[in-house]
Amino acid sequence: MEVGSDADGVDDDEDEAAGGELRVVKRCLKKALAMSGDQKQAFTQRIEELVCSVSRIMHHGSLLATNYVLSLMEAGTPPTDKMLTHQMFWRQFLVYSKTSTRAGAYPEIKAFADERRHLIPDSDPVKMDCHCVNSAARKMMASVLTMLSHRFYQRLTSAAKAMFPDAPRFVWSAVTSRCLGRSGGATAVLDRRMWQFIEAVRRDVFQGADVLSLAVEGAVGSGKWVKSDQESKKAACIALLDGRVPHSSHMSATGGVVAGHVMAFLSELRSSSGPVADERIAELVASRLPKASAVTRGGVVRDIVTGSNEAPTTHGTLIKVARSMLRFAGVISVAWLKKHPSRALVAIRRMMIEVEEGILLAEKEGRKRRPKRFPLLPIFGQRRQMISIDAATLLSICKTSGILKKGAKVDLVTIDFKRSIFNVSKGFSFSENTSIETDGVAIVLRVFKERVMAAPKIATASDLQGLSYSRVISNDPGRRQIATTVEWNKASDDRWVMKPGSKRLTRDEYYNQAGINTRMAKRRKRDVAVAAKTEVLKQASLKTSSVDVFEQSLKKRMVVVEALWEHKLGRWTSIADMSGFAARRKTIDRFWRTKVGLEESPEKSKTVVVFGDGSFPATGKRERAVPRKAMEAAASRFAAKVVKVREAYTTKICSTCHEPTDVVKMLRSKKSKSGVWKERRVVVQELRRCVSNACSATTYKSRDVDAAISIFQIFMAGSERPFCYTKEGYTAAMAAR
Repeated sequence: MEVGSDADGVDDDEDEAAGGELRVVKRCLKKALAMSGDQKQAFTQRIEELVCSVSRIMHHGSLLATNYVLSLMEAGTPPTDKMLTHQMFWRQFLVYSKTSTRAGAYPEIKAFADERRHLIPDSDPVKMDCHCVNSAARKMMASVLTMLSHRFYQRLTSAAKAMFPDAPRFVWSAVTSRCLGRSGGATAVLDRRMWQFIEAVRRDVFQGADVLSLAVEGAVGSGKWVKSDQESKKAACIALLDGRVPHSSHMSATGGVVAGHVMAFLSELRSSSGPVADERIAELVASRLPKASAVTRGGVVRDIVTGSNEAPTTHGTLIKVARSMLRFAGVISVAWLKKHPSRALVAIRRMMIEVEEGILLAEKEGRKRRPKRFPLLPIFGQRRQMISIDAATLLSICKTSGILKKGAKVDLVTIDFKRSIFNVSKGFSFSENTSIETDGVAIVLRVFKERVMAAPKIATASDLQGLSYSRVISNDPGRRQIATTVEWNKASDDRWVMKPGSKRLTRDEYYNQAGINTRMAKRRKRDVAVAAKTEVLKQASLKTSSVDVFEQSLKKRMVVVEALWEHKLGRWTSIADMSGFAARRKTIDRFWRTKVGLEESPEKSKTVVVFGDGSFPATGKRERAVPRKAMEAAASRFAAKVVKVREAYTTKICSTCHEPTDVVKMLRSKKSKSGVWKERRVVVQELRRCVSNACSATTYKSRDVDAAISIFQIFMAGSERPFCYTKEGYTAAMAAR
């Protein structure tokens, strides 16, 4: 479909969430509406106005929030944990990004906004946008907390690279590892400045924190050994911190033993200034399990440290207590940062300052490779946002569209009313609080199956008991070769026979068939009209730790912001996104149904698809993104079952003789900048070479096909993984060469 064409031309498609009864369906808005032409036109027009208004509010509100938080940080009074986790705090920024006269729960935010009204343009008000502010505030708060917890490691890595740009990668790894309090990392390579940075970050995060109380609270909540009422839990925490066993009235029958576990690890945490060593954990486990065998104690220790699930279930309580307490042993974890976002904010600002100093140093020294900046808080871009339509908003839109009378009340927005507005597949239904999201072109409906759905289709080999299947498709996922499948059929004598040949979906095929390259080219062509204005935005960077620099950037942006909004809010961007989604899904479905030959219905299928677990990220440095999860979801729509197996060492071990294979290199000539041709050996990614006598006839093997065969062998072995595909087996085979 053409990017600039009308939204009616977008093909219908769906995106279903795996597992449970909830399904997420993404469709074209106009095709999803079940009403007359005039009403449909009026309805989509109101949605269009709402999306454009709320998108601006979210962008301007995020700018105001970042400006305000920066000012608090410079004043030495960072926002508290209560503020950062309070939805009303973020709602105020969205409200005051427009002209507002009322002061809400945070009048200081209103005063701050009024002083900087000239830096943030007003949004055109729409009658229904007030109903969407709460959902927009939730979205903003979730984005902020994600940046302060899950993305903390990324900010830390960027700061380490900024401070020590000439250091090798393992030095950056050592710095980040020690900042987080984790074991590992070559600490001998760290100099004095690096240790100062590590101590500064840890001081910012843990300053004044009662880590022991958090550890005990986690242990008390890790099982049912303490009664569920809050009074019992509080009393148990106080007793344990005082070095006493809680009273029996607050515990279950086995609570005394568990309390002993907690007190043993608590004593170790009091005497330890950092992470507890594995040897010390082994000593603590031995003291708590004196009658257990060495093998059992070793399994418990490995389960505590790595989560390997080797220990007997009878020792599950000890493992839970140990894990819960040791994660607070000076380790900056996601769980810690979620509970203390204010500490994460302080540490991230320190990292930003280090990055800015690194950039100035790089400019002074004339280095081309400079550190990458990052913002203190996430800022919503200038584009159409997917906004939530709740019952009150839907009622207002229906009133202004002439679908309902002006006196209609929100009680009318029932499940049956939603079904009368939106077309959904037979057998699906809405719930009373079902959220609806739209960007004016696409609509996302969360619907429920009226009958109980089957179990999740991503299974393990043990889940196939009782399932009759006569065909197995083993697939090796990758970046360049998105899918490489090998087919196996069950013969009459119960042997599995491999069908000659393989089916592939390369990354280039996927990008061409889905029209991604064409759409990107059209988008770049459209953006030429605002290229100069976009360049102004790039120069006026908002990724700074200084309030003055931030506000100067806002002044520069004010010159071009209105022209950019007119361009960014165009319907063509949302149409391109929707048509791109449909084209990508059809390309993936076509591969499974046409190339591989899967049936249309999982209930009738006799095929099991075995995936390698694909532990690589969907995208990477200098790599184009690939649909790793979408491939699994598409296979589950057609196959009887989709099974995932661990694909470690499948590309390094020959599937025929089970001996290690070598990389294949070839000479490649390249002309240097000085005009001299140079030859160098490069790795051929698609091939591996087996040097064993058993494979002398076929020395060179396709890397992906051989891996797909190995994945099938691991699947057929069941719970007992073949020894050659383990770390111990690979190490032994390499040593024997």
